[in-house]
Amino acid sequence: MKIRTWLFLSLLFVMVIPSLAVYSLYTLLTNWNEQQSLDEYLDFISTYREIKEPLQNPDLYTFHPTIHESLQETIEHVAQITLYRNDGYVVYETTSDTIGTRQAELRDLYDGLYEGNMTYRYFTIKEPVFVDEEIVGFYEVSMQRDDRVEYVQSRSTSILVLSAALFFLTGLLVWFQINRRINKPIKYLKNDMNEFVLRPKKMTTLAHPKNDEIGDLIKHFNYMKQEVVHAREEILREQKEKEMITAALSHDLKTPLTSVMAYTESMQQRPLTKSETDHYLTIIRNKSIQMQRLIEDIHTFTLLKNQQSVEQKVAVNGQEFFEMLVDGYDELASQHEINLQKEVKTFDSFDVQVNHMMRLVDNLVSNAIRYTPPTGKLYIGIYDQQLPSWLYKPIDVNFSTHGVLIVQNEGATISEKESKKIFEAFYQSEESRTKKAGQHSGLGLSVAKMITENHGGDIQFIPVPNKGTILMSTFVKRKDYDEKNVDE
Repeated sequence: MKIRTWLFLSLLFVMVIPSLAVYSLYTLLTNWNEQQSLDEYLDFISTYREIKEPLQNPDLYTFHPTIHESLQETIEHVAQITLYRNDGYVVYETTSDTIGTRQAELRDLYDGLYEGNMTYRYFTIKEPVFVDEEIVGFYEVSMQRDDRVEYVQSRSTSILVLSAALFFLTGLLVWFQINRRINKPIKYLKNDMNEFVLRPKKMTTLAHPKNDEIGDLIKHFNYMKQEVVHAREEILREQKEKEMITAALSHDLKTPLTSVMAYTESMQQRPLTKSETDHYLTIIRNKSIQMQRLIEDIHTFTLLKNQQSVEQKVAVNGQEFFEMLVDGYDELASQHEINLQKEVKTFDSFDVQVNHMMRLVDNLVSNAIRYTPPTGKLYIGIYDQQLPSWLYKPIDVNFSTHGVLIVQNEGATISEKESKKIFEAFYQSEESRTKKAGQHSGLGLSVAKMITENHGGDIQFIPVPNKGTILMSTFVKRKDYDEKNVDE
């Protein structure tokens, strides 16, 4: 239940429940009062009939105090009596010793004759006294309602006490619920926030069982904490990557740059034969190409990592484009005495970033050539319908939506465990560290992975013991193939 709904119901509860309780007590008291009034009225009528006969004596309505002494003995303990003469003068009153000094208005005397009048404290009735059909006086009889007054007073006190107790208990219950549903969760949230600020590495998830606004707030706070932790981890990771880029760049540039400087100094310090000069220049050129490639790898990695690549995808004919990409590796393979086999069988078109796709193929092929022994076999294939027969092991490709680039080479491979890390930036296997140190940056496969993902595909490094390695990269086919929109 939402807090706003719960607060509304609580307010309604605080307003209605005490009111209903007071109303119930009031109704109970009223019903009792009606019943009690009826009983008291019947008792009054019965008592009045008993004392009515003595009051009919006409001598009582004269100024003779001795005549009234009998009333004091027989009637005063039952009721209060006031006797009026026919002209309105009071001749006797049980509550006063003064006689003949007060005169009532005749209009008041005649008003309400024979009518029983019930007030909070008294039952009162007034009647005339006749002699030979002439009024000689009036009498007014009043009886106290002592039981009712006592009951009402006690019940009024009880109602006030019960009402106060009910209001107090209701307020206490509402306060307890507010404290349980609002104050405590907010306090826990505040403490968790302080804990997170003081100990950001200690990640805790604050639980709240209610599906209300506080629960939503806690969920958002937990989500915010996760985002902050991830952001911190990302910042630390990027900072570490920057440090690794700087270290890798300085380290990997140091060796070829030292060679270039050494051979340059040699050419300046002594005369060289033509064959020596050509040899030195070849070394300088190769080292310069190595440094250029290293810088390009770092530049491409940085652009892809920060998603700053502005190269647009263009539609290409798969067969023509990929034949162009794999062309040119024959000479390089021949230099390393590697048997190269190439095959392109594509029938669809693709949306590609041309320069990035060229870098992808170059990185995968260069990596394969690096670890292929002399006289070993190297396979390069691009397919969008069916896999080749020369694969060391079957691989899974969804040809309905993707094409695949496969680079397979003979030679020593790495373990399955190490293959899980091969696409991490600056990661170099033990083979590369020991035998090929300084010849590459450790960014080639990481760059290849980012390029593959930018083309909607997936890249895998598959070691096949005692045979070699399979590198496969998939890329999405163009959905709406139109020959007119494909680069020739």
